[in-house]
Amino acid sequence: MKKLFLFATAVIVSLYSFASHVVGGNIEVVQTGANSYNVTMNLFRDCSGISLDPTESIEIYEIGTNISYGSITVSQPTPAYVVQLGDSCYTPTGLCVEQWTYTGTASLPNNPNGYYFVWGVCCRNGVIDNITSPSSAGSLFYTEIPDPALAGMNSTPSFGPYPTDGYFCVNYTQDIASPVVDADGDSLAFSFVTPYEDNIPMTMPFLNVTWAAGYSLANIVGNVAQAPMSIDGQTGVITVHPEQAGVYVFSVLVEEFRNGVKIGETIRDVQYEALACSFDSPPSINMQDTVAVYAGDSICVDVTVTDVDGTDTLYVIPSSADFDLTTTFVYPTQVGNTWQYNNFNNSGSAASMDHFDIVNIGEYQGVGEMYLRYCWQPDCESVNDVYEINLLAYSLGCSGSDTSQRPVYFNVQYEPAEVTLDIPDSITVTYDEQICFELLTVDQTYSDYPLGVKPTAGNFDFVGNYVTPSQNSTGYYYANFWGIDTVYIKDYSYTGGEIIGKDTVAIRYCWTPGCGDVFMKEYELSYEATLYTECFDLSENKTMLVNVEPPSSELTRIPNVFTPNGDHENDFFKLGGTPDPCFDSITVSIYNRWGKLVYESNDPYFEWDGTIKGKGNANCAEGTYYVIIGGSYGSTYDPVTGEAIPTAIEEKYTIQLLR
Repeated sequence: MKKLFLFATAVIVSLYSFASHVVGGNIEVVQTGANSYNVTMNLFRDCSGISLDPTESIEIYEIGTNISYGSITVSQPTPAYVVQLGDSCYTPTGLCVEQWTYTGTASLPNNPNGYYFVWGVCCRNGVIDNITSPSSAGSLFYTEIPDPALAGMNSTPSFGPYPTDGYFCVNYTQDIASPVVDADGDSLAFSFVTPYEDNIPMTMPFLNVTWAAGYSLANIVGNVAQAPMSIDGQTGVITVHPEQAGVYVFSVLVEEFRNGVKIGETIRDVQYEALACSFDSPPSINMQDTVAVYAGDSICVDVTVTDVDGTDTLYVIPSSADFDLTTTFVYPTQVGNTWQYNNFNNSGSAASMDHFDIVNIGEYQGVGEMYLRYCWQPDCESVNDVYEINLLAYSLGCSGSDTSQRPVYFNVQYEPAEVTLDIPDSITVTYDEQICFELLTVDQTYSDYPLGVKPTAGNFDFVGNYVTPSQNSTGYYYANFWGIDTVYIKDYSYTGGEIIGKDTVAIRYCWTPGCGDVFMKEYELSYEATLYTECFDLSENKTMLVNVEPPSSELTRIPNVFTPNGDHENDFFKLGGTPDPCFDSITVSIYNRWGKLVYESNDPYFEWDGTIKGKGNANCAEGTYYVIIGGSYGSTYDPVTGEAIPTAIEEKYTIQLLR
């Protein structure tokens, strides 16, 4: 917090037992005629110190030569008065200062070198922290004037009366405004100089006080973490943030220039005590620097501004170059003599104000604590936009206007729903055995947006093998899903191979692998789940590997006798074992003993019933028949590559047909 103070001419110290009574002062000279001057000396006395004399003597010397031009006596035209320190917010205790004003006149001849007026006293207050041996170090005040013949005459800068806020405040940054004015309109330059000792004779060069350890002209209040006390060379504004309580002396040199030429200077010896002050605090703006808002949502942003002191009148002025603060503002509801916002900050509770008013367009007034609300629905086009809202709040309390200001950023985001797609990483299927597999996709935020799942790639008949869910009065569902649950699909539809629902969508496929699947050995099926939101389509993709187990087959010893007599015992001649329906390929030819072809087939599953050409034609006679078989039967498969390894047969033998 920064607090504005007027520049004080002297330090005020606590009511201790001091070795001296003067705590600061300065000399001002006003030219009233060609060679005549009014001289004023302001002295500041600790109220508990030794009383000052009713008259004092100021010495006058020529600049550069130190030739004495005597002294003048100055006296008090009016009684001293006690400076009223502090204000209605804070009044320092233990501090008291009197202002003593002495006046007199002087007459000086023209002199191109000019003159200086000087006065000194011993000793300084013993409680000063930033110089060594303060109780034995004196004070010296002086001012320089130019040649009385200077065109337009001249008056030295005036510092005005002692300020009411002549003290430092520990751990507060203070900007001390300079009250110095120049009646002639001359340019002024400000700087710090090391304070002077009184010396006898009081001629230039003056003696400097000695800085205590840890203090210097560059670090007058001995700061460690905060910046040293500084002065603006053009405005005279002093900036200080004392880190610890104490009494600090410093001097301000004011140089006077006319038409770029220095014509004089004056010095003020300044002593301030750093106190643990208590002030009105500025309003507190209670909200995050950045507020995330989400496209598609109807949102409200609530603002709280609090007067830390509790009873000050508050004003809040929001402004923005890129956000509509007018149409989004929500006026509080008046309930009796109060104004309320319900569910403030989503707390479930109402925020209530005893006073609320709009004093200007976009400027709101309250007392103690104020609440504001802005509601709108960001659209999809505003995703990733950042709106800057500047909140200016000030309170009117006993110390005047205390102001707080901070920017707040509304960051429009898109809150993506989390879509999960659960499918097996892989499945194993077997030739000619029906299998069903199931997929489940879930909108984890239950946003009520449409949710779809569909196949995107794979050499598979997705449409033909799709199983339509059952339906009852509740809706569409799959029973015994994953062998456990019944899964309902809200707002079910099926179009072009894609199931659409909400929240949870299931899909089931059932099929019996054939030789075409065996030939492929393994393949991938890809699926995509998509949540169709207002702003974006959010997708999750997964792939399932299908491993195809080939049929089992084997070749066993072929019987050489069969009896096709209809007793269901050995009625057919056929190959022994189990053929491979996908890879076996044979030719079989059977001849009678005269060489006539009586049966032939290319089917590994052939069964000869002992008739001519089979199929129940005329019976063949009992006897010996000759069989010729060629091709493969009962394949095996390479365990690494899955490639089929045919079992070749090439045989000629005889069989006996008995009835």
